[in-house]
Amino acid sequence: MLAIAVFVIFSCGLAFGQDVPDLDTRCPNMAKFAAATKAGSFGSSKPMKVNSPVGSLGRHGGAGVVTVETPSKTIWMPQCSPDSQSTDYLSIQVRQNNERFCVLENSGMIIFDPARTAPKGSDLSGPMYCQCNRSKLKNFGGLVGRPIVGPVCDPVTGAFNAVQQYTDGACFCQSKDGTITSQAFSCNLKKNARPCTADGKIVGLLN
Repeated sequence: MLAIAVFVIFSCGLAFGQDVPDLDTRCPNMAKFAAATKAGSFGSSKPMKVNSPVGSLGRHGGAGVVTVETPSKTIWMPQCSPDSQSTDYLSIQVRQNNERFCVLENSGMIIFDPARTAPKGSDLSGPMYCQCNRSKLKNFGGLVGRPIVGPVCDPVTGAFNAVQQYTDGACFCQSKDGTITSQAFSCNLKKNARPCTADGKIVGLLN
């Protein structure tokens, strides 16, 4: 009944041209919705904006507009937490065509979708990281809580770039998963864009 009710709300929202339809984006509810929905209802797979009661910016956020994947058993079946008491998504989701993308666990909001945003011809078969793009949605500080520029994420894997920069101009090195691996140091990224190695080690201190 829930899936049918949600489908009616969403369909009516599209039919009458409402800007943002209402949809309960908690993972078990989206999974039920997708299981009852065929691809013909939405056409090709694409992200869509909905008004979610769960919230848009993290586990404790209020209601807000989020961008979620088109739910359908022939397009995308949400992968939910194995914990039966949880309504969360797994952070990495997979479409039926094997494209992977990152979502916020509580709301299903798409935060990284390289199949649509990575440079054309990119190899998307390697590891995928979600934390960097998740960090863009909230205040993010370094070793002493200094605000940073970005963070800067790899457009293909989603990993943290090896070098990050504080808003005061100092740099620091960071691993792909977000672990800060150096103290702050003076740098000039215009002269040398790679003061850190790929695994987050300092290779040069530039003034």
